[in-house]
Amino acid sequence: MPSVFHFYSDPGHGWLRVHLLVLAELGLLSAISNCSYLRGDCAYLEEDADYSRFIEAFEAKYRRKPIIRELPQADRSSRIRNYESYDSSVALILAADLKAKKNKKGKRSNSQILTDIMHRSF
Repeated sequence: MPSVFHFYSDPGHGWLRVHLLVLAELGLLSAISNCSYLRGDCAYLEEDADYSRFIEAFEAKYRRKPIIRELPQADRSSRIRNYESYDSSVALILAADLKAKKNKKGKRSNSQILTDIMHRSF
């Protein structure tokens, strides 16, 4: 589990970059709002609510604070604003796919992995 996360911002807003498998591990895949963004295997959690929700879940599970690295603020609108809005259904499928790829020995089927992630996320 990574303990360092990057915070991106522009003059109007900020986002915390979190890998989807981290959100799955914390049971947050279905708790993130569509005010956040999704790109590749990461979510960009908006600073007003989803960021706080993540911090609370992380501290509750690991009994420590995550390390947040604040990157220099962009001087104009961030490209993050052009990413896809967060959709928990899409995030759930992407996380299951990522988990299946990590399961190199193939001991568990994709449907078993998806079921596990769904039970953690709802």
